[in-house]
Amino acid sequence: MYLKKFETENKLIKRVKTEEEGRRINHYFDRAAIDLKKLDDPNLHFYVGEENGQPASYGRYLLLDKTVCFLSDIFTSKIHRGKGIGKALCRKMLMDAKQEGAVKSVLASSQMGHPLYL
Repeated sequence: MYLKKFETENKLIKRVKTEEEGRRINHYFDRAAIDLKKLDDPNLHFYVGEENGQPASYGRYLLLDKTVCFLSDIFTSKIHRGKGIGKALCRKMLMDAKQEGAVKSVLASSQMGHPLYL
């Protein structure tokens, strides 16, 4: 079963599909979190995590050779950290990648983020 959205309590995780959504997220975070020029790339998928209707986190994955999910650029704003939204975001991306045929996954993280994933 493929879920378009992943909801838990007051959190919502979904794939970003439109330029309008991407612009809203980029404006909220005041950075190019969503690469609008690459929204149509069939192997690159952007996601947003929202809490109470507001963007709280974002991330993306690239499907390599249709079997490897490469998670990257995962970010959660300071006020939303420690609430599980980043974990839910990663879980949703991995579930969707598996539905697309991924059998392996790789996570790229910064030095700061590395301890979170151990």
